[in-house]
Amino acid sequence: MAGVVPDTLNQSRAYALKAIELDPEELNPNIGDGHIVLSQKYFCYDNDFEKAVYHLNRGLQLNPNSPLAHYLNGWYYALIGQIDKGADEMKKAVSIDPLNLQWSGNLAWMYLWVGRYDESLVNIEKTLSLNSGHIMALYIKGMALSGLGRHEEAIELQKQAYQSGSGGFSAGLGIAYALAGESGKAFEIAGELEKQKRRWITFGLAELYCVLKDYEKSFYWLEEAHRQKHDFIPWAGSNVNFKNIYNDKRFTDLINRLNIPD
Repeated sequence: MAGVVPDTLNQSRAYALKAIELDPEELNPNIGDGHIVLSQKYFCYDNDFEKAVYHLNRGLQLNPNSPLAHYLNGWYYALIGQIDKGADEMKKAVSIDPLNLQWSGNLAWMYLWVGRYDESLVNIEKTLSLNSGHIMALYIKGMALSGLGRHEEAIELQKQAYQSGSGGFSAGLGIAYALAGESGKAFEIAGELEKQKRRWITFGLAELYCVLKDYEKSFYWLEEAHRQKHDFIPWAGSNVNFKNIYNDKRFTDLINRLNIPD
């Protein structure tokens, strides 16, 4: 899963490889799960997209009813700029496993990522109807509301996510304050997050500083996120929170370094 330490990622990879080794003829369709796990690691950690696509396709062939495979295929389409195809894949994951909030939440997140706030909001409400306190869903709804200019509602939702201690969503409160014009509070949140020195917060800090138009710090944290192999880095080029630096040479250089497929 995303956000864990490198040792855990390496263990996950090792077990996936062992599973495939134990069934070299791939007679058991569940071996597809091993390929899917490897694909996720190649996409999000190694940024080796050729291997990622190979293992993803093999996983889908062996186990076409894997929600994880369709979820990952959705983010692959998003990576190459085909958001509607990505959303269709995410919807397949939801239809296979409708009670797993990971799939419905990420469908909303995909729309949010590219600034399609209305579609994000519609879909995240479905997630919250299953669990009104789901932290990721509260974060996504808050971000969508910020994008729609509903700042007071957004801040209240992001306060819940921030106070939960779920570090991956902590930057949301700072971004909500920044978009609401409360830059002092946003910088205060950024300072608190910097003290935590956690890999998973690096990308959110880059987003937050970019929204605050402190581009030097935004690039610093983007490079830190890249150095620490943050899962989201391959998708940075389509993240609406970086729209102010899309044309900055430092940003395009970072994206070009990733060698993302066409």
